[in-house]
Amino acid sequence: MATKEYLAEMRPRYRAARNRVSKTAIVDEICATTSLHRKHVLRALHARVKRKRVHVRKGGRPRVYRWPTLKRAAEVIWLAGNMPCSKRLAAMLPL
Repeated sequence: MATKEYLAEMRPRYRAARNRVSKTAIVDEICATTSLHRKHVLRALHARVKRKRVHVRKGGRPRVYRWPTLKRAAEVIWLAGNMPCSKRLAAMLPL
């Protein structure tokens, strides 16, 4: 049995123990079985189980322009200006 699996099986038993004597006995047993340091075992027993986060798409304005002609015109001006950053491109545009 792998160490993570063993710790996963011992975690409920450790949490169910009510007094310090029984918790110490469980930690001693885990240390003897896995040859891990006490501090590492305690951190592993107290650690929460990590769950995979679900990626939520953020709201906000759309990333693409609605009109392809506007996008093409902006791209032509951007290329003609030697690909400036957005601040310099905004200064170049005649409004």
